[in-house]
Amino acid sequence: MSPSSPASPYRPTTAATALAASLEGLKQPWSVARTRGILLQQRWTWDRAQVVVAEVAVRPAVARSWLPPALELPGTPVASVFVADYPDTAMGFAYREAGVLLHARLRGAPVLHCAWMVVDDDTALILGRELLGFPKKLATIDLDFAGPRARASVVRRGAEVLAFDAGPDGSPAARADDPRAFPHPIVNVRGIPGVAPAVLLGMRPNERCHSSRRLRLTIGSEPSACDPLADLGLAGEHAARHLVVDLAHPGAPGATRVPAWPAGLTSPAWLWKAYPFRAW
Repeated sequence: MSPSSPASPYRPTTAATALAASLEGLKQPWSVARTRGILLQQRWTWDRAQVVVAEVAVRPAVARSWLPPALELPGTPVASVFVADYPDTAMGFAYREAGVLLHARLRGAPVLHCAWMVVDDDTALILGRELLGFPKKLATIDLDFAGPRARASVVRRGAEVLAFDAGPDGSPAARADDPRAFPHPIVNVRGIPGVAPAVLLGMRPNERCHSSRRLRLTIGSEPSACDPLADLGLAGEHAARHLVVDLAHPGAPGATRVPAWPAGLTSPAWLWKAYPFRAW
């Protein structure tokens, strides 16, 4: 290195410094204890998340192909389709997310299965995929929940795969007793294609609702080979809700850790077939 060369091409950025300040474990030397401290921290919550969600009837044949064989579709296949803004998270940063959760049954009990999900932050993607089995991919997510209308646009690989445009539907506003955004345990498939059965991982997203308003939502979805949400038949007008909630794990808000448990196994052949949809 010449005397005139900079000591290092890297400098702490404002965003990285702010993240380290919000997540104490990042300041510690690398170690197993450091990783455990970050992942098993006492505040594992998503506070004051804004979620617009609609329960939408979907095409049975498509929903069945997206669902692991260990899970059963109800008589009328339904998906919870949502877009969310997470301004205050346990991970130390804000991010946005959109997803499709298929309603299903596991050994007779109602569950949700995340068939499709996108985020706009790579750490949220990595942790969600590797630890909890959410098939997250990166996308551009624009949203505006501030006014009387709620709008969102999800663009991935040049296609607007999900568009929300919602306004009040005349029902009483700010009803804190409305149903939760995610009313059942979520059961995901964790792993990569292989010869062994894929693991089903269950978790319970307990919530505290600050406010809820009812909306009339129009969903749009452009065709996409990588994200074929249009095949589910989501487009059209639907009843929806805009909630402000704390997502806390487990139990009451402020409780510790994300409770996840092995919920069973499913066919490795299904994961081989489904993997391109989950990865590309």
